[in-house]
Amino acid sequence: MGLGLTLIVASLTVYHRDFGYAVPFVLQAWNYLTPIVYSSSLSPERWQFLYSLNPTVGLIEGFRWSVLGGVPITFTMMASMVSGLVASLVIGMAVFQKIERGFADIV
Repeated sequence: MGLGLTLIVASLTVYHRDFGYAVPFVLQAWNYLTPIVYSSSLSPERWQFLYSLNPTVGLIEGFRWSVLGGVPITFTMMASMVSGLVASLVIGMAVFQKIERGFADIV
């Protein structure tokens, strides 16, 4: 997932320099939306489905389950994680291949 997102941001940063300044803010917001320090069970039950659509929730909860035990990840978390990974990689490769022809002219 990191490779796909990096390809997208790096490709767009060549043409639009402001993406480089926006990335730290987006990453910080995404960090608060991912259950790294806190457990996903702390979010209210009515928001659990929407919360599990975050692709990194399944990754973190799966790692937490494999190390600490407890409740395994749900199918929604797993599907969101796999679809986010595939989508970011496919979109990242497509954006990079489309934009890379003009990199030498800009840089």
